[in-house]
Amino acid sequence: MESLLKALRVLLTSRRLSFLPILGLVLVGLNGTTLQAQFPGRGDDVTPSLGQFNLVVDPHFETAIKNNPGYAPFLSNKGGNLNFTSPILFDPTTTIGRSDPLSAGSADDTAGVLAGDLAPHLLRDGQFTVRLSFAEGPDGTREVHTFIESIHLTGSGFEVKAGGQAPLRPLSAGEVESLSGNSGDPTLDFPANSFFDVFVEVDVPALGGFPKVQLVNVDPLLVQNESITSFPPKVLYIHGNSSAVPLYFYTDIPAIGIHRGDLFGQLTLAGHGVGFRLSDVAEFEAAETEAEVHHGRLPLQDNPVPRVHIVDEVLCIGDCNGGQAVTVDEILILVNIVLGSAQASACPYGVPSSAEVDIAVIIQAGTWTPRPPTKYWSEA
Repeated sequence: MESLLKALRVLLTSRRLSFLPILGLVLVGLNGTTLQAQFPGRGDDVTPSLGQFNLVVDPHFETAIKNNPGYAPFLSNKGGNLNFTSPILFDPTTTIGRSDPLSAGSADDTAGVLAGDLAPHLLRDGQFTVRLSFAEGPDGTREVHTFIESIHLTGSGFEVKAGGQAPLRPLSAGEVESLSGNSGDPTLDFPANSFFDVFVEVDVPALGGFPKVQLVNVDPLLVQNESITSFPPKVLYIHGNSSAVPLYFYTDIPAIGIHRGDLFGQLTLAGHGVGFRLSDVAEFEAAETEAEVHHGRLPLQDNPVPRVHIVDEVLCIGDCNGGQAVTVDEILILVNIVLGSAQASACPYGVPSSAEVDIAVIIQAGTWTPRPPTKYWSEA
């Protein structure tokens, strides 16, 4: 005990602990049966969801993919390009964290607010790389900060993961903003628009002799919906980027000459049906078709970067809420874990999986230096 308190005194007196928030996100949407008028308080929404993606295979890999019979059921030729379309995927427990309501342009909006209870994250307005494609409300508009805590869509061996299911990928953060403008009237919170900057890991199963393929996006995929009426919703989120989003190989595949960071293709269509169950597949497909008719597919980039250096997330020891800093309060959480008065789950983003929290961890937390803001890739 004496050595623990001594280490803590040294830590708190010798080093200034800053609070520099980073990335966070959400998915929320329309619920056809329940209409809410006011944004609820901070919490988590757990809901089923369906998803599907389409990408155009880069010409460099077209021949290999076309000649592989295992890929044939998922290939089509549209617009003179080789399209690779996943089956419909399902996640029974998509989980979204949301903050208390706040006002756009406020101090809380700028400095950040905690979102979610299961795995709290500090979310601030300035962390978005890409913002929604339609007009946002003026300062003073009521809004909620959100983030994807967990997505794990699966089907026929395919997987799409985000949030805690893909811990080395950047956090997928978003926002829900009332369509009532700066009325200041909480009873007019809904309907609202919603968007996310999403970072995913896509796993394609071993097909036709090809090994399993893991793909990631290094620029965020913007998904959005212009009118949601409740948390959790039942709504289709569609892409909002101005052009297709490249997907890159996440791991080396020496057997076929693939290197981590090589371009596989460009994502042109991404639909995520939040609130949709397996029994809603026909409804989801109809919504996707309607969305494609009205919004089309994302145009291909003429010259996508052919190879990138992928930057993974780095665990910040002691950064319990994922805020990209270690605060005095978080140091005290670690102390309480050591003393047995708190569980390791009290620091979900600041303790390595299965690691024992001890004095060494506390010292490491106090000497951690935040990584400066950066892109999540560089050109190789």
